[in-house]
Amino acid sequence: MRPELTSDQTVTKICASYDWAYLYGPRNSVPITNERELTYSLVDLKNSSLMWNHNGLLLVGVLLLTAQSINSMENCNDAPTEAIKITCKQIGKWDENTKDLPVTLSVRSGGAREPRSAYECLDISCLCRFFKGTRIFNKCLIGTKTLGKVVRKEYRVMSDGERLRFHGAMWRIKQSGEYDKISRVHSSFQTSPGAHSGPAFLPWHREFIKRVEIALRQVDPTIGLPYWDSTLDESLPDPTMSVLWSDELMGKPDSDGHVRRGAFRNWTILDGSRYFRRNIGARGQLMTRREIDTVVTARDMSLLLSFTAPQRHCGKAGDWSALEYIHGNPHVYTGGDMAVIPTATHDPIFFLHHSMMDLIWEEWRISRQSRSERETAYPQNDEACSSAAHFANTTMTPFWPMMRNHATMGNASEETATQPVSPTEEDCFNDDQCCGPWAARGECTRNPPYMLTYCKASCGVCTPKTYDLKDVQTAMEIAPGCEMKAIVSPRHPGCGKIVVGPAKCVDRNRNVEVEVRSVITHIREIVT
Repeated sequence: MRPELTSDQTVTKICASYDWAYLYGPRNSVPITNERELTYSLVDLKNSSLMWNHNGLLLVGVLLLTAQSINSMENCNDAPTEAIKITCKQIGKWDENTKDLPVTLSVRSGGAREPRSAYECLDISCLCRFFKGTRIFNKCLIGTKTLGKVVRKEYRVMSDGERLRFHGAMWRIKQSGEYDKISRVHSSFQTSPGAHSGPAFLPWHREFIKRVEIALRQVDPTIGLPYWDSTLDESLPDPTMSVLWSDELMGKPDSDGHVRRGAFRNWTILDGSRYFRRNIGARGQLMTRREIDTVVTARDMSLLLSFTAPQRHCGKAGDWSALEYIHGNPHVYTGGDMAVIPTATHDPIFFLHHSMMDLIWEEWRISRQSRSERETAYPQNDEACSSAAHFANTTMTPFWPMMRNHATMGNASEETATQPVSPTEEDCFNDDQCCGPWAARGECTRNPPYMLTYCKASCGVCTPKTYDLKDVQTAMEIAPGCEMKAIVSPRHPGCGKIVVGPAKCVDRNRNVEVEVRSVITHIREIVT
């Protein structure tokens, strides 16, 4: 059990020679023997850039830990769900570790200096220069391709070709070492103090995933970083059976937790010592549409740029509905490396998940803020509510010299990427796989009571926003009367299924498997 720190517990002494440490105080001496626990100790022994003395000991300093400095949400057992409870504890540890780290404050109100690499670019014009493109009539050409905004799609809504190019580009940057180089900054509170436990959470991760997207675009300029909308899976009777975890997509772990199947099979962790791990569905749950709606419809920014590790005397205490808390749900549910902050980027799905978090933030910004507010609005600095790493005028470590509330930082994704509507916002479906053929035979007028109720898309009662009905009808023509293996639709649980991305079905008439590609369609659930 972790002891309660008191005001007279003032000195932390850490031994650098072993992977263990002790917190020394007048009443207790608590060993830290677990490697994961050590990662969250006040000093990261393996990654510390601080100077050790000749005895291998470091006197961290005098910690004035008054009773008031204890986190007001220290009792994470009050969290509404297991996943948020786990996330709360990790956020609290991250905050404890960053309290005494030095930060760089900027007094400049103007823009940053000239970018030194493509990763520091905030617009297409800048990217064109680093991509060695050619400017013609306000366009940037990379060979025969135009370098412009990319579209971030839900991973399962991508066409087969788009998804294959994304997989290929991810493997390219993994093999080149670029993926590991970028991802490593998220593995320690010392290299990314503002990544968690405060209002810089979303701006920091926006810059972070932008850099991965730029790395992908250096392989293929047309690739956008897709997002994972886990509400699609949470709506299923059993989310572990989602097509997302199929061998064609993300893959499931073996009995030892290692992922040896799927598009990222045998993907190694950052130090190359093993394959990354998952433990899907062992704990927690995914995100729900209600949780996201609560954030997107919030009147102010308190649920987005949130004080998630406030002290007792902070007047702006955190809310369990804050996006940083609920974003932990998919982390915990995916399990394995994703479940722990320092190892989360070992799993490639991390970046798809945070692309979704960026989409949620952008939806709120567009619906609730003017452009000028999007460039300037940020919580006031308050040391009782967050560490200095989250202050508005603190440079974003390690993305120096970018400022937290810098105008171009706030709108960076507007300049380089666009995001379509989430599939969970789709409300125009067919409830029967035969709706297309029936509508073509004129059943919409001959049998309106049924057709206008259960075949709304094919009968023109509504227009789909996130898929092309022609793709669905083509798929039905390819495999008439087939039984598809797919995931249950979030809009019609128990009465229909939705096929997203690659799927296979059995043609009963010919008794053969037919592959159906790149379709989103509702079909009747057939109980086998």
